[in-house]
Amino acid sequence: MTLRKDQAGIAAILAATGVAAAVLAGCSSGSTATARTSASAASAAAPSAVPPPAGSSGAPPAASSPAGAVPTGPAWAPVCPAASLRVSLGSASGTAGSVYQYIEFKNVSAVACTMYGFPGVSLRGGTPPSQIGAAATRAPNDNPSLVTLPPGGWAAAAMRLVDAGNYPDSTCQPAATATLRVYPPNETVPQDVPYASTGCASSSVRLLQINAVQPGTGNPPGAS
Repeated sequence: MTLRKDQAGIAAILAATGVAAAVLAGCSSGSTATARTSASAASAAAPSAVPPPAGSSGAPPAASSPAGAVPTGPAWAPVCPAASLRVSLGSASGTAGSVYQYIEFKNVSAVACTMYGFPGVSLRGGTPPSQIGAAATRAPNDNPSLVTLPPGGWAAAAMRLVDAGNYPDSTCQPAATATLRVYPPNETVPQDVPYASTGCASSSVRLLQINAVQPGTGNPPGAS
């Protein structure tokens, strides 16, 4: 009797173990199926990659510059800082009532850079030196363009100086000049170059006009 009871107990334990194993197997199979179903759904939901058109790099188009923005040129050619430029005076020529003078910029750095727009120019003189009269106005209808200067490269801008003698002394208030103060385009650090002439101390008389920078050097506009 005892043996039969023990055998019955063992049979019950084995039966229970078999049921548990079946349950565990079922759960495992169900989890795997659920995971596969979820992965398939996610794969179906994700958009497939679209190859770029032939001849395209696949990169997004560059944003356009806002109106009035200063072009900066290629990534390898940043805007020329004042420290990279040496200012000097180039060729000059006189016409009736005016002098045309080229202001030149040389890139003295070891890297290429760009310039764009109009220099700031004014006459200076006296002791201590100070500005004489009004600063240069920009030449009308002169559209600037981006100028790239390699190391050792040049850019230049033509300046027009009206003869102070064209105005009565009472209007002009003539004053001797010693230097020309030049700000490279879009820079706040000036350079002074020797420039002996006669200016008008009255700011109501505008003797100076400046053109935009252009590549290289050459004869200024209006020169004979």
